[in-house]
Amino acid sequence: MNGNKKWITNGTYADYFVTAVVTGKPGQHGISFLLVDGNIAGLSVRKVAVRDADVSGTAYLDFDNCLVPASRLIGLENEGFRLIMHNFNHERFYLVTACARLSRVCLEESIKYALVRETFGRPLAEHQAVRMKLASMMRAVEQLQTWLEFVVYQMCTMDHEEANLKIGDVMCLLKSQSSKVYEHCARETTQIFGGNALYIGGKGSKIEGAVMQVKAYQIPGGAEDVMDDYAARAALKMARRMAKL
Repeated sequence: MNGNKKWITNGTYADYFVTAVVTGKPGQHGISFLLVDGNIAGLSVRKVAVRDADVSGTAYLDFDNCLVPASRLIGLENEGFRLIMHNFNHERFYLVTACARLSRVCLEESIKYALVRETFGRPLAEHQAVRMKLASMMRAVEQLQTWLEFVVYQMCTMDHEEANLKIGDVMCLLKSQSSKVYEHCARETTQIFGGNALYIGGKGSKIEGAVMQVKAYQIPGGAEDVMDDYAARAALKMARRMAKL
């Protein structure tokens, strides 16, 4: 094996790496999955400094003439791309769930803060502008939660073949929407907390982590534009096949 790969979450902690390797002709039909021992000769692992996510152990991997036994092949030779695609829905599902939870943390903490923080002699909750921010967050969070639970039901009731056909584009849209909702809630909770949102610790300690990690959930698993484009292409492909134009 020769090559490199970066953005490997938990790479600095890992004992083994599941790698997609070119073993055949160029393109998706020439990729195989290999299980590589972290101590193999020729492999170097470097930590990547990731903003606000140091605990992730993100790493950069270099493979220099690494000899991997054929017995470490996962699945069939040159059929690794299919395994990659099978994993995407679950990865994006995890990210959507995290975005939904962190968005709700922002909302919950904003409500509690608005009830106790006073400005101009009355609680923030009595200012209409603040209530409008809360309502906007509530609407977005509940819509996201409902969509998420609907997709969970589909994942639990569809067989594997049907899920691969029908859920992929929906999951992309949901991933895109979840990061938009999360970004919106992080922004609004920062506005509600005001100066206290800028402290490290203190009254804004619980929203601190949530606000700082927005980008860490928007990009992994597919950025918003990539997700939207894939969903649109899937819809157009299905329309060409099924619709009477």
